[in-house]
This record gives sequence, structure tokens and C-alpha cells, in this order.
Amino acid sequence: MHRRAARYLGYDKPDSFRRARTRHPIPGEGKTDDGRPSWTPGALRSWQSKRIIAGNRADGRKPD
Repeated sequence: MHRRAARYLGYDKPDSFRRARTRHPIPGEGKTDDGRPSWTPGALRSWQSKRIIAGNRADGRKPD
């Protein structure tokens, strides 16, 4: 499920999404029947909109 959530939020690498949610947990995380984490699209958008992202990098690279 985290791969689909990463893709939904525009992350190039699912591991980048995993690290971000480890540092800043997503409120409202649920679990699927098999124990995988799950979120509503609204919860993901809300979490992403509240994060401070280091997007203004001096070297011009885009974040993961």
C-alpha cells in the first residue's frame, strides 16, 4: 500500500515516502485486513500539505 501512496503523492522512490512517514507519521493511518498500512486520499493530501519540504535546494536538485 505504501507504494501506491508514494506514487499518489508524486514520490519518485517508495523508500523516500517510507522515510518521510517514519519521521512525520500520517494521522488516521489504518490497516488493511492483512496488516498493511492504509490511508484515505484526503489524509494523504492533508499530511503532505502540512509538511515542510526542503524544495528550495541551492544545487537545483529536486527532492525525491
